[in-house]
Amino acid sequence: MSEASPIHERIGNGFSQLEEILGLEISELGEDFIDPRSDDFNPVTDEIQADDPLFLFLPRSDEDAFALTYGDLDEFISELRGAKLIDNLVCWTPKRALFYVRASDTKSSWQILSKLIESDEIAHQAEVQGCRYELRVVAGTTVFGFMLLKDGSWDKYCPAALSDDQFIEVTWDGKCDRPTVTQLVDSLCFELSASAGCVISCEARPVHLSEEDSPEDEVAVPRLRPLIAESALSEIVKLYTRAIAIDDVEFRLVGFVKVMEFASSTVVEQDLIAAVRSKLLSSRSLKPDADFILDLASEVYTHQRQHRKDSDALRLTIAVCCDALELARYAPSLLSLHAVDRDSDQKTRSKALTDFSEVVSSTRNQIVHSKLNYRPTGFECPAGMMADFVETCRIASEQCIRWYACQHESSRVGSRMPGS
Repeated sequence: MSEASPIHERIGNGFSQLEEILGLEISELGEDFIDPRSDDFNPVTDEIQADDPLFLFLPRSDEDAFALTYGDLDEFISELRGAKLIDNLVCWTPKRALFYVRASDTKSSWQILSKLIESDEIAHQAEVQGCRYELRVVAGTTVFGFMLLKDGSWDKYCPAALSDDQFIEVTWDGKCDRPTVTQLVDSLCFELSASAGCVISCEARPVHLSEEDSPEDEVAVPRLRPLIAESALSEIVKLYTRAIAIDDVEFRLVGFVKVMEFASSTVVEQDLIAAVRSKLLSSRSLKPDADFILDLASEVYTHQRQHRKDSDALRLTIAVCCDALELARYAPSLLSLHAVDRDSDQKTRSKALTDFSEVVSSTRNQIVHSKLNYRPTGFECPAGMMADFVETCRIASEQCIRWYACQHESSRVGSRMPGS
């Protein structure tokens, strides 16, 4: 038998390293490849080229193989050695990050996510501080699955690759910044929800197989706006992605109200600035006397008194940031928003937004202040309409994020806080 060539030795050494990393025999990853270490290997008849395909299957999994070439083996091993799986939620490697995601129970969310996976297109891309990031939605056998294998987080009942394993994969060209990657993933979740109605959340990979049937209707790949990649906006987007990840409908409402309240500080401050500016633009400001100064102080005091309560700030925020006609499409019949249409005048729309804010405040308070002495206001949303009401609040929180993102950084209260 002829001696093995350098490529055979390199591949044999690579298989040995792969066995060491994963803690199993290479034969457990499939039988359709040539192992130069095998007693049956003949370097003459079993010729291997660097560009020959190599398919690695995960044990007990029915998913497609992880496809690479024999020439890619060393790079793949290097990636696995540098990879880290965190809480079965995200896998970081030197060249990519994989975030485990779950679509909501709605049919449309599952359909859109599946369409993005089938298209194999870049879902979004962004350049931040000289580094270019590309985001895709992927499924099946990934580096994430091999890390589950390495960590022993699998068994015959729950293999390392499942049919409903879905990920947001981020790759980069340049020096990667992990907080930026996480922010981009949060922003993509937000955009999929706000622009396409595809509600997904990042969460730890489950340990049980899903037995739900997959919807079969065809959908188009959604169009998305540019990702919100500005670091000053990461906190409000993170509040939103946390909210959509909550299963309990009442606490999801609380999460969406937190988004609105984050924007409310800026809304209230800008309203005060506008009121004071109108005073300063009057001719009296050129020769300010005691009366003018007292009027100016009264303007500030009155404004602070009017927006001292959370409910007052929330009312102003919804009035400034939200579109009554858009919210009307989701509003349950309990809300006057439900009756708003394109023929409704501005007074009717404003009144509907005010009524909506009353229900938001009262329902949120009823949920978080579960005390025996809590006195209902009569504006609380009934349980039977809670799901539709929370969906309306989701749209309102998205509108607040859009408004907040459009403001100049110097005018955002959150951007001027320490650590922002």
